[in-house]
Amino acid sequence: MTDEGAMLNEIAALGPLFAVETHDPASAVALPWRRLSDVIDHQDVLLDRVGVIRAYVASVAGLPLELVEPRVAVSVAHLGLTARLLSPVLALLTVFEVAVPTALDSVRWQPTAQGAFPLSVQLPAASATLLMQGGPRSQLATRWRVALVDGPLRDLVEAAAALSVSRRVLWGNVASAINGSVEAIAAGSPARAEAARELGAALLDQPSLKDSSVRMGNGTAPFRRRSCCLIYRASPRGEKSICGDCVLATR
Repeated sequence: MTDEGAMLNEIAALGPLFAVETHDPASAVALPWRRLSDVIDHQDVLLDRVGVIRAYVASVAGLPLELVEPRVAVSVAHLGLTARLLSPVLALLTVFEVAVPTALDSVRWQPTAQGAFPLSVQLPAASATLLMQGGPRSQLATRWRVALVDGPLRDLVEAAAALSVSRRVLWGNVASAINGSVEAIAAGSPARAEAARELGAALLDQPSLKDSSVRMGNGTAPFRRRSCCLIYRASPRGEKSICGDCVLATR
């Protein structure tokens, strides 16, 4: 396996969402670290996160807190958690062919207020590293379906859905996070662009995600989700900010 430090530095260069630390699965979880599974096991943890995001969105938009709808903050918090989990996981898999455990109780985080919060994953032993030995990455994505899409990604969707946000919106968030991560990997590691997009396409073809987005072309044309993350409802006064992949951008 590639030297761990060099490997982590290389994916961190892709952007803040890709920076990740590692931990021994046998080590105790010590503050300020927490298990990421806390956001699904303890609703108060997710509510705290939503409160932090709501205050941040209000501050950035220059709006009173009460004008940022709670469901907007839930959606934005969900999108942030999902993108933060997926980015280093997909980069390690695509660039180094290392599949880290993605169950939320195996991932640790520090719930900081702004930016890409600290994240830590378990690296598999060299003997457990999932190497692509001639098989297309679409096959890898198929094997990962239960472990990733129907595991932690569904868990995060269901936790946010319990706070009155449509699952259509939330699965759209997942699709957007997958596409964003894949395109960042493709831009930062051109030699892996095709592999990253193959993996992204295979994930987006899974049943839960199949109707969440449209890829207009072979990866060079725009990606468009079929729902809105709702952030436009917290645009600064006098503006209507719409994300580049939003369904509303075509209307």
